[in-house]
Amino acid sequence: MGSLFDESHTVQSDEPENYKGKLLIIRSEVLKEEYRTPENQLFFAISGSGCEPYSDDRTVFGSFLNGEKTHLQRSDLIGIIADEYIPN
Repeated sequence: MGSLFDESHTVQSDEPENYKGKLLIIRSEVLKEEYRTPENQLFFAISGSGCEPYSDDRTVFGSFLNGEKTHLQRSDLIGIIADEYIPN
């Protein structure tokens, strides 16, 4: 993988999306500099009220591609990665 993901790599929608069960892109500035790679920008959302677009609680629970589990805030995420950019 080459350059970092940005908004141009997301599913475009006029409505906010539900993130549960989706592969998401993390904003690069949220990651420590040494982890700013496209692979580390990908996060699989599992649960949390933050998966719902209009929830007051913005916490999204999930995991990185390496299996490490954590939680992020919905504001830490750019959106759902478009199918054509999902790595093998």
